[in-house]
Amino acid sequence: MRVIPMGGDEILSQVYKYMFEKVRDAADVLDDIITSLADQMITDLNTEEYSQLTSPSNEAVCTVGRICCDSVGRLNFASVLLEGSREIGGGSAVPLDLSHLSEFSLFPGQIVAVRGVNTTGNKLVVQELLPGKVLPLPDSPDIIKNSTDAVQVVVASGPFTTTDNLLYEPLTDLLSVLKENPPHMLILLGPLLDAAHPLVVENQLPETHEAVVTRCLRIITSTFQNSSTEVVLVPSSRDVCCPTVYPTPPYDVGNSLTSVSDPVLLDINGTVVALTATDILFHLGKEEISFPPQGSDRLGRLARHILRQQSMYPLYPPPEGISIDQEQSDTNARLPCTPHLLILPSDLRYFVREIEGCVVINPERLAKGVVGGTYARLEIHPATQEKFNIAERVGVHIIKV
Repeated sequence: MRVIPMGGDEILSQVYKYMFEKVRDAADVLDDIITSLADQMITDLNTEEYSQLTSPSNEAVCTVGRICCDSVGRLNFASVLLEGSREIGGGSAVPLDLSHLSEFSLFPGQIVAVRGVNTTGNKLVVQELLPGKVLPLPDSPDIIKNSTDAVQVVVASGPFTTTDNLLYEPLTDLLSVLKENPPHMLILLGPLLDAAHPLVVENQLPETHEAVVTRCLRIITSTFQNSSTEVVLVPSSRDVCCPTVYPTPPYDVGNSLTSVSDPVLLDINGTVVALTATDILFHLGKEEISFPPQGSDRLGRLARHILRQQSMYPLYPPPEGISIDQEQSDTNARLPCTPHLLILPSDLRYFVREIEGCVVINPERLAKGVVGGTYARLEIHPATQEKFNIAERVGVHIIKV
């Protein structure tokens, strides 16, 4: 297993200075995101250039920008604005009339290209809308073609203990099962100690936060002390022992476990896997509007947004409680390709979907309230000429703990 850089040339491997980001620098990043996706979508609209966002025209024109809301409240059908880049719109925004579209799905922060008529310069009547661009799948290296054995991977997402205690019973139950049938790799996505845990919120812990986390890590390391299973830890900004910023730098756990950032892109024997511990599906679901309301698979549609926006967290602005460093996000949360596997733990119901050639998995949570939850067990087979697509060579089981 190796970690692949995302938007930049290097991986996020240590704590960085946050809360020092300048407004101008963040604005530059947001503007560059529009420009990047605009260049990719222009050929799909059969046009050679984009028109200025607020320029009046009696003919249909093509333009591009970011979806935003015209008020402080939640996005609705009457409050949709398209905010242009500095080059295309001078940073201005124009209301969108979506009444001529048979279907659409939008959320704040989404980069879209549109064809429409703007007779006055004050409202764009949309005739066609492109909700992003899906990147090609990565090239599969020779290592998976020459491999013979399937790779067993178990994925579990925190919280790892129930809300009525800190005994980590769901985690202990999972590790007991894995000790009998050890996988090649165990991926644990935080939080190890959720800041929203009732005992933390009410300050009723009999020990320090660090002691609780250390006890959790000791449970994990003692299980695999003499095992060949590689344990990968993905942090969460919800963890009391992690910086409350996204992207989140790795846990500081020494060399006994492999600690990576959130989000992260892994190469597991040639299979590219994108993971995040942040519940982007739930956040998108709260902000998204779609038409017709019951027109498509909602969970699949939310996951498709991530692939089309080429970002592990395309929502902007983020909800309260999520602090995003835009510069770090552009470097460490941008997708350089469509991954073979996309793992998105969420409070929403678990699912497995093939979307745009990518297998998307939501293993849900290992602990749900006062009871145990679910985790995922994957079996990734090597690519052959007969079974080259990831959907044909991966088996996924969602298991209750």
